[in-house]
Amino acid sequence: MQRKLDEIQSLSSKWNELDEIYLSNQTRIEELNGKNSEIKTQQAELADEAKQKRIEFVHEYGCEVMT
Repeated sequence: MQRKLDEIQSLSSKWNELDEIYLSNQTRIEELNGKNSEIKTQQAELADEAKQKRIEFVHEYGCEVMT
């Protein structure tokens, strides 16, 4: 009987450990998703800025660049 109780207690302890790991991973995933969103926003901003710079360059130098 005691052996069964010890086994149940051991399993319960492992379950709690796994629960903590899961919650920790969920928190980390949320943090990474937030950072990923920030990076995607920055990428879009930089792409827009680069596009604008190219447009400005072409307007300034026009077809001279082609010749």
